[in-house]
Amino acid sequence: MDILGFLTLLELYCDVWFYGCVDTRGEDTRTNFTDHLKEALVRKGIRTFIDRELVRGEEISPALVKAIEESRISLIVFSENYASSRWCLDELVKILQCKQSKQQVVLPIFYKLDPSDVRKQTSKFGDAFEGLIESKFKDNEEKVLIWREALTKTANLSGHTFKDGEYETTFINSIVDGILSQVLSRTYWNVAKYPVGIQSRVQDVERHLDVGGNGRRMVGIWGTSGIGKTTIAKAIWNAIAYEFEGSCFLENVRENSMTHGGLIKLQETLLHKILGGEWKIYSIDEGIGVIKESLSHKKILLILDDVNQLKQLDNLAGVGWFGEGSRVITTTQDSGLLKCHGIDLIYEVQKLYGNRALELFSFSAFDSLSTSPSPLDVIQSGLVALMFINSSALCSSCATSCILEFAKVQSFKQINASIVFGLNLALFSDTTLPPALKIYSDATVEAGTVSKSRAIRETIGYNDLLPFHQPKRLN
Repeated sequence: MDILGFLTLLELYCDVWFYGCVDTRGEDTRTNFTDHLKEALVRKGIRTFIDRELVRGEEISPALVKAIEESRISLIVFSENYASSRWCLDELVKILQCKQSKQQVVLPIFYKLDPSDVRKQTSKFGDAFEGLIESKFKDNEEKVLIWREALTKTANLSGHTFKDGEYETTFINSIVDGILSQVLSRTYWNVAKYPVGIQSRVQDVERHLDVGGNGRRMVGIWGTSGIGKTTIAKAIWNAIAYEFEGSCFLENVRENSMTHGGLIKLQETLLHKILGGEWKIYSIDEGIGVIKESLSHKKILLILDDVNQLKQLDNLAGVGWFGEGSRVITTTQDSGLLKCHGIDLIYEVQKLYGNRALELFSFSAFDSLSTSPSPLDVIQSGLVALMFINSSALCSSCATSCILEFAKVQSFKQINASIVFGLNLALFSDTTLPPALKIYSDATVEAGTVSKSRAIRETIGYNDLLPFHQPKRLN
């Protein structure tokens, strides 16, 4: 039996895009497994589609590309002859691109196949791959290398292996139930409207996490307010939460723990999110005992967002509380707090600089990466430049408000960009700028220092202001 195929679950919770790369040289029975898998999904109320009517060409069809890009989950079915199809391999590469750029979930199924054969391209699986290379791609080393890397990466993911003698129905039901319980039922976080610089930061944190590695790990995400710690944590959640037996994202720990009984409520939420059911805890110490007893053998992902006190970590995620393979992520503005809790793997979120900062600001202010003269004139003018040079998502929002104010005035003094870019936003004051260049954001006032009035008078005198500039009104 020869099985080659993919299964992709779309963003719509009830829809599945099912498509198969089926070798036309095998017996008719080769489609049984994929058909049965489709039927099992339909029985669970999941609508499915099959691409058998799509015409194969030299490249992946636009319809298939669209299906992959809009998907939440891709389930890849490997068999002995899978790698004899260039279309399957190209689709696999596209799926992994979406996993990286869109945090799409990828679940491999190894049908009567050892995952190591896919990982190393050996045995009959490797023979099929070598046959494809020899017949059509022996002079295209770059493409072959891309395929090899895609096969290896996918085989290293947590998946399902079907062995000879196993009951197919039981195997399929376990896959479908797992998809429904671990993936479709869990929360997917909206990461950011403009995710500039997120992907590389997520990859950096994932290296610290080493998901799939042995032992337990606690990782801290540290940075100033508004710099994107929570956004990174949400993106990581979307990318890896499905690989754990249970997962919980506790938002706003600082705020929620301040209320009466706040920490106890957070303990109850943690238990509910991972184990289900309703929990009633009467004291913090009782909660600690219940969490340790209930989760000590369970592989979980726990994210604690905006932690500001050591007791929050001590009462929600003690060292060694959770099962083998568990990962705990903490976002905070206090790196010392992380170290006191024994967290040595700390990722510091850096500000965006240069083109990245400008890109974030441009998207935030103009809803596009604009290069037209009018937006750039505004970006280079006065405090707008100062706003995005501070390079945080919060300040980009402030900058947008600032732009809207600038759009209302008829004229304003343009500050020399070479002067502006060498200064820290915290040094600037509302009161020392020309009226048309005032900052309209409380955030910048809060970031100020005692010396900012003197700094702006001494650093940017009125002699440094360029002639009046007439900006076009922004719509």
